[in-house]
Amino acid sequence: GLALLNTNDAKGALDPLRRALTVEPQLFDAHLALGKARAATGDAAGAKESLRAAQQLRPNDPRPAAELAKLGG
Repeated sequence: GLALLNTNDAKGALDPLRRALTVEPQLFDAHLALGKARAATGDAAGAKESLRAAQQLRPNDPRPAAELAKLGG
């Protein structure tokens, strides 16, 4: 999922990232990446949900807040 997102294949990254979170729901990087992928594919509500989950896992990491700001909160 991360590799696909890094090659600008946000749509292709969605399913692998969701599967990773099914196996390990506490994966910060997967939540963050899924939020970015959802945003890139036009799913703002889903992106916010994923980014907020990442934010809860690592409240001191600025990346989820920065991505949420791009989406207007």
